[in-house]
Amino acid sequence: MSEIKVVQGDDVRINFSLKYASGTPYTFREGDKVVFTVRPRLSEEPVITKEVTVDTPAAIVTVVLIPEDTATLRMGTYVYDAKLVNGNGTHTFCPLSDFMVVASVG
Repeated sequence: MSEIKVVQGDDVRINFSLKYASGTPYTFREGDKVVFTVRPRLSEEPVITKEVTVDTPAAIVTVVLIPEDTATLRMGTYVYDAKLVNGNGTHTFCPLSDFMVVASVG
């Protein structure tokens, strides 16, 4: 995954898709969960945790952040990851990447 940049206090929709090592797309199945976390640093507790449960098979899962999720965060760089939780356990599919909170203009 790549860097995510959000404006403090804005709505944000983040789309995730998965591919097997072979390159074949993974289809999210009913009951799969995607857990998205944002932390100041890897060693710290999350400041944002979002869990999305898949209710119909899909190629893409969308994590939605509402204004309250980022409104009180200080501007700067955090780290995020995303994990798939399914019947086979928990699998990190998006290792740590930068999550930047920036000020709104105007």
